[in-house]
Amino acid sequence: MWHKVNHISRSETTESLSEVEIGPDSPWFSGHFPGDPIVPGVAQLGLVLEALQQTREHPITITEISRIRFRRIIRPNEPIRIFIAPVNGRVDTVAFRILVEEETVCNGLMVVKEALPG
Repeated sequence: MWHKVNHISRSETTESLSEVEIGPDSPWFSGHFPGDPIVPGVAQLGLVLEALQQTREHPITITEISRIRFRRIIRPNEPIRIFIAPVNGRVDTVAFRILVEEETVCNGLMVVKEALPG
């Protein structure tokens, strides 16, 4: 496994926290960039979705992403924490922050749709 999302806390109405480890052998680093590896922005958003999925009972898909700010690059083996909080009490719209150490490296809003069984 090239990365692992460890879910730390969960609540539908409050902020949740996940911690992520991305090893240097991750395929994300193969094209970004040889000799100077970084975690691509799309991979960061995928990690947010994966962390959010762990708080849900049913599979979810992204329907909208907005207000994204990539503030600095993430390197292999940097400790990543993902904070996710519902916006205005809505479970389909969340604000997220990705932190390395105590520095926000990416943040934004994500709207998701839950795939109900049946």
